[in-house]
Amino acid sequence: MRGRIAEVGIAATLLAAALLGPACSNAQPTSAPPPTTAPPSVLDPIPATALPGHPADAIDLLRPVEHAPEVAGVLAAARLAAEAANGGSRFATAAAQATDGQPDLALAELLATVRAGPGEERERARGLMLDVFRLLGDEHPLTVRYRRDLTLALF
Repeated sequence: MRGRIAEVGIAATLLAAALLGPACSNAQPTSAPPPTTAPPSVLDPIPATALPGHPADAIDLLRPVEHAPEVAGVLAAARLAAEAANGGSRFATAAAQATDGQPDLALAELLATVRAGPGEERERARGLMLDVFRLLGDEHPLTVRYRRDLTLALF
């Protein structure tokens, strides 16, 4: 277990370095007042807009620990950002909608593809739906509704 925690920590550190890039080398200490809330964790879900040009790097860095629950949100955001950036993808618009505050439109489009029938596109749409669910959280009304609809479409 300790080794797995270390892997998650190392991967998260590498992800943070990849996302911050050269900007972190110019950081200067400040005398800001103490925060009133806890600072965000590197493992908190990261919006796709925070990953410009780096989603593939984030995915590669976290692949060794992709099944760790601590990185699920980061990976979901990175996968959706990569899909949105892929102009040749049928699901680029849905992925962008999912991360730009329109997850209902994204989920509706992805579910329509799943319902259309078996195949590679169906599997891709299903995987992207799961990523949207990870970003929204298990208790979000859209997750509850579309998870049920996805299950009915698959079985």
